[in-house]
Amino acid sequence: TNNPDAMELCQGNKDNMDGRRMERSRSCILQVGVYAGRLCELANTVMIKKGNQPQDTVSTSSQQRLVTVMSELWISLWQTSQALDISMIAAIRKKLELNAKKYPVEHCKGKAGKYTQYSHVTGITKTNQVLGSCDDQQQDDAPKQRYSTSLHDTALQISSLVSDIDDFAAARLWNQYHTPRNLVMALLGEVGELSEILQFCGDHDGDVEEEKYMEALSQEIADVSIYMLRLASVCD
Repeated sequence: TNNPDAMELCQGNKDNMDGRRMERSRSCILQVGVYAGRLCELANTVMIKKGNQPQDTVSTSSQQRLVTVMSELWISLWQTSQALDISMIAAIRKKLELNAKKYPVEHCKGKAGKYTQYSHVTGITKTNQVLGSCDDQQQDDAPKQRYSTSLHDTALQISSLVSDIDDFAAARLWNQYHTPRNLVMALLGEVGELSEILQFCGDHDGDVEEEKYMEALSQEIADVSIYMLRLASVCD
């Protein structure tokens, strides 16, 4: 987020993206895919076991490149949230709250299973991805607020988010699974899920009722962001 070139790219893209909302949304998601791909390239070059080094370590010489790619990915996620009128930070916070219910500490400590293994306890399934309170339902039924949060204001929340995400993983003994390469692969899977939502929609407003996808889009943006922040923490 402190990379000048990435910031300039962000502002230039934002100034030029004054086409229709759907076109902007799909273009931004594809850009997320570009930077996710660059992370995959790094995972195949610098996040591999070499000799007696610990698995998935990242060399000091590659740190700056990794920081640059992750900064660009964060910016592209922010641009996507802006194009969709989604509050990026609120989406991440809401997903962390949902994840806490999907993965109860007492049931998933030290395990790497899917949340569906605990559905009989949590009531959260593939088709039921809500927190379930009356207040949440009232919020969902309320008129949607349009968000325009600056990249700078969003970046100010990163430290707090990373701390909460790290605590979440530590409480469940997931550090053993959260190697850089594992996290990149998990992030790539979430980018695919984000892309899947709008993959067969056209590039114009009238081609799809975008509002009905907003909750799913918000959750997937949050998922990609959470894995990216966790990766940044693990790579230090």
